[in-house]
Amino acid sequence: MAEYKRQGTNKYYGAGSAGYVSSGSSVDGLAKSLTNAGYKIGKAEELRIDRKKDKAIAKIDEMVANGKTFETIQAEIIKGDHPELTGKYIDATTNYHAGKVKAHEVITNIKANKDKYDITDESKNLDMFYKEYMPDTKAMDSATLLGFTTHFNKFKSIDAIDDADNRAAYNSEKKVMEGVGILSDEPLETLKKNLPTILKDLQPSLPLRDGTGSTLLYTNAETLAVVRRSILDIIANAKTEDDLDRADILMNTNLGYSKSGSAIGTLASRKSKEVISIQDELTRKRRNLEANDRQEKEYQRTQEIRAITAELYSDVTETDAEGNTTTRPRNHTEKMALRDRLEAMGDGAAVTNFDKYMKADLYINDDPAIMDDFVTKIYSDGFADVEEMKEAFNKLDTDPREMGAMLDHYENSQKDDNAKLHLNNLAYSSGSKAIMNIVDGAYKDSTRNDKAKLQAIAESYTTRHVIREIYDFESDFFKREGRKPTNDERDVFMEKLEKYITKQYKTGINTTAKPLVTFDDQDANTFKENEIQLEKSLEKEEQRQKDETVISTGIDGEAITLRGYVDTVLENFEMIDPPKIRKAVLTGVIKATEDKTAEEVAFEKIQLPKIKRYITSIFGTTLNQEIIDMMSKENLETIIENIAGNLEMDKTDRNAKNQIANIIKSIIGE
Repeated sequence: MAEYKRQGTNKYYGAGSAGYVSSGSSVDGLAKSLTNAGYKIGKAEELRIDRKKDKAIAKIDEMVANGKTFETIQAEIIKGDHPELTGKYIDATTNYHAGKVKAHEVITNIKANKDKYDITDESKNLDMFYKEYMPDTKAMDSATLLGFTTHFNKFKSIDAIDDADNRAAYNSEKKVMEGVGILSDEPLETLKKNLPTILKDLQPSLPLRDGTGSTLLYTNAETLAVVRRSILDIIANAKTEDDLDRADILMNTNLGYSKSGSAIGTLASRKSKEVISIQDELTRKRRNLEANDRQEKEYQRTQEIRAITAELYSDVTETDAEGNTTTRPRNHTEKMALRDRLEAMGDGAAVTNFDKYMKADLYINDDPAIMDDFVTKIYSDGFADVEEMKEAFNKLDTDPREMGAMLDHYENSQKDDNAKLHLNNLAYSSGSKAIMNIVDGAYKDSTRNDKAKLQAIAESYTTRHVIREIYDFESDFFKREGRKPTNDERDVFMEKLEKYITKQYKTGINTTAKPLVTFDDQDANTFKENEIQLEKSLEKEEQRQKDETVISTGIDGEAITLRGYVDTVLENFEMIDPPKIRKAVLTGVIKATEDKTAEEVAFEKIQLPKIKRYITSIFGTTLNQEIIDMMSKENLETIIENIAGNLEMDKTDRNAKNQIANIIKSIIGE
């Protein structure tokens, strides 16, 4: 006879072995009797009982598979619904197995609700969580209880170990985060200086509970974890590049000193995979924030420009003393104040666009005499400072792009003897006198009644123009040469100016003199004209190359260039008769639709097919969008006008030509 070995043992989990399911002495006795029974009964009987046990277990498994709970199965057995599950020798085994089934149900339910278990709640433990899902074990017979405890306690022992590990990890994380919180309280300004002290304060010596030694409140590993976690939190929450300054300090500051007094070193000096990973993340974050900062600045700049532009186009609302509200267009001074805001932002493109708008403003006064007067005032000490000059300029209804030149003049006027140079320098004063002699008496022989007025205007106009030209020359010369011109160079310039003014007055003595344009403006106009001519020349050369491009091959195998194709198309107008486009008989034949009139329907059904066939015969089958794009505007315009004229349409009518162009597009699409 085999020796019986006790299976039910006392195991303790948690405080006070809470939640442990005891098997009890009665269960142990049952187990012993079940074991001894097999030795007292003959072999045949043993086999018979085993078969009954197997069938009973199989029956229970079947009912579980069909969704029946432990309680339902037990109730049906007591009721007598399953006589095969009763008997002296199989009752205990059946109940033992049923207990394991119940344990499985409980375990499954616990696992399904594990998300409700919060290890951060220090007032609760694993056994308290189990309690809600545990059955009434007191109501179980000894065999059922044995089956339940045997199966459940295996699960619980593993789960308890996982719980202990999770709680240890949580407590460690909590401890690190508490250290992170303490470290975060230190201001950025003093962090580098005080970091070693802060970390040292985390490591007071504490005695062990058993009195065998001591330990540190924060170990070295935990202290380093505090620093690493602090850096990671900074990286995660940083909104601007400046927010990363704190992470840089934590990464690159000495962490403290050893007992021997030597520096521990920085976190960055520890070339572990974890530290290298943090450094890489810090670098990526910095790059991203740099890009974000640029984007944000650009966004804010754009929004500011939009706001200024909106103000430019908006009216000013004014409220009088009585509370009456009126609106008016923004005046020139107010508009120029908006330009000053754009200029202060350093946005050259926005200023250029603003100036284009102002130039197109119908209220802009482009009389050159305005600028002549302003320059004269600058060099006559007419402004106390540059701000007064700018304010005065903004009040002028003139081209805002002249502001740059006026600032140059003001700066130049402040150098040496530049102020009143047109009066004090002999080359300029004598040259000016010679020029005014040309204008003096220019209208004395005129038969006009207002000749005295014209004479006065001419003299005043020319005087201001000469003064401006003198200072334009001085400013331009200094920019170009880096020095002031000599008196000989000034004489040469005044002779040039004299010749120009003589020419302007030569043909206008008895009427009104020709407008006087500064040399700078003349040069600008010449440059602009040269640019236009150069652009036209380049366009002409580009079109010549397109005209020589081979676009197809003829029947004879000869290459056909774009030029040859266009010549053929133009020749076809003489060879191909246009269709007769007659007005359709509408009554009873052509009916209107929901979206088209009868005339439109008639055109699409009768006239349009004829027109398409005619255009196709003119162009031939070679026509495609690429060829249309390569044609010169002049050639394409000529072809369209010929088609319109041959179809008895007004070839000068833009709508008619657009209609023909759209038909050509539709043919290409087909």
